[in-house]
Amino acid sequence: MTKTDTTNPPTGDLPAARVSTDGTGWVSVLASPQWWRSAATADNWPELAESIARAGEHDVRGELCGVIGATTGRPCKVDTRFDPCPHHGDGHERNRCGAKTRNGATCQWNLVVNGACRNHPDTWRRIQQERLARQEAERRVQEEAARARAEERGRQEAQALTVPCSYCRAETGEACRQPNGLTAGGSHAPRHRYRHHLTAAQAASCASCGAGLGELCRTAKDTEASDPHSARRRAATTLPVVPPPRADEAPEPSD
Repeated sequence: MTKTDTTNPPTGDLPAARVSTDGTGWVSVLASPQWWRSAATADNWPELAESIARAGEHDVRGELCGVIGATTGRPCKVDTRFDPCPHHGDGHERNRCGAKTRNGATCQWNLVVNGACRNHPDTWRRIQQERLARQEAERRVQEEAARARAEERGRQEAQALTVPCSYCRAETGEACRQPNGLTAGGSHAPRHRYRHHLTAAQAASCASCGAGLGELCRTAKDTEASDPHSARRRAATTLPVVPPPRADEAPEPSD
């Protein structure tokens, strides 16, 4: 967005100049020829010029590209918050046509900004094919990551079913249920925590509460702890990560 202000003329009988900034740090001054002639010989011109310069310095938007264009000679105003500048951002040379011209130079036509090169249409087809190939590769990576996450969730769910759930009272092998009786989309967090606690108990004894191998940790009130103590966690280094609580679960009181 351009910010516009007025600057009083060096003499009172001339219309004020319009000073505009556009977020790049540069300033545009729109004034009559008489204003410029008067300003050039005015005693307060240094102060006036300084105020105009400060107007530009105070309106600098960091998200704008700002690189001085080779053709325009002005700061580039492309917003780079979401994508790099196609003119000057990282890898912008890949956006160029790149075909050899008659004089042996490289065609600098920007395919991203201007579309297909009018002189070398084959380059545009090649760029499009490369872009589609990159998108396909990215899609495959995302699908593989999603598949791996789904497999891990399935493994966690299968292991959770090996123990009962203290939250919904589901027995071993039964799926967890919501308060309305419907089957939950996954096991409740207390069930996962209990299974992890059992895994830790089978892997190591607890130096904090003295629980032996295969025994669950105890609290200071000699009640069964919800989770293994830190000392036991460190000893059982193969413990999986506890999934976060489900949306339909109420928080449990800490021990």
